[in-house]
Amino acid sequence: MERSKACWIGACLALALVLFTAHGALCAKQEFSAAQLEKMGTFISNFSELGLYSVDASDLQNPDFLIGFGIWHIYRNDQAGTRAKPCARDCPWGALAVDGKAVAESIEKYFGVKFTRHRSVDNDWLRCHWDGLRYHFGGADGEENSFARVLKAGKLPHGFVRMEGVFYHPEAPEITGASFTALAKPSVWRGKPAWTVVKLESSRP
Repeated sequence: MERSKACWIGACLALALVLFTAHGALCAKQEFSAAQLEKMGTFISNFSELGLYSVDASDLQNPDFLIGFGIWHIYRNDQAGTRAKPCARDCPWGALAVDGKAVAESIEKYFGVKFTRHRSVDNDWLRCHWDGLRYHFGGADGEENSFARVLKAGKLPHGFVRMEGVFYHPEAPEITGASFTALAKPSVWRGKPAWTVVKLESSRP
């Protein structure tokens, strides 16, 4: 089952890559309103705010990458402190914990992957411990990363959408940096229109 699922994902990603690298002639005229472009920018910002300026097929099949995204996305956007909760005092694995279910939901929302491969992670981006129900991690402020502004977007065959834009500093929106191109697939999340990322490339090193 896992092998057939991986083959299916691989075939979809191969098709997406062909569309992503195809000439701009595939893109129709601008088919999205300014409000829709703004929402697309918010979608891409969910990656760039974590320092992710590129996403490719190998990332979508790498559980460590997906777990890292899920945990850091929750941590970065949990302003109320209701999802990344303090651990027991003197927890050896970090001061915070987040439910594995919440991490899996974050992965599914932004990548379209039903995630079940929970495990501990120890790399340069994230060190966390999986206890069977929750991820324990230390949390970190880190550097302030960029937000995204989508300047144009067009529909491609098979329902894909190609987005193009620039990154900018959140404290100085008028100052733009690297450009990016993204391939996304429209989806529905909890009854509302959404996107899942297929590929993201940028001129940022």
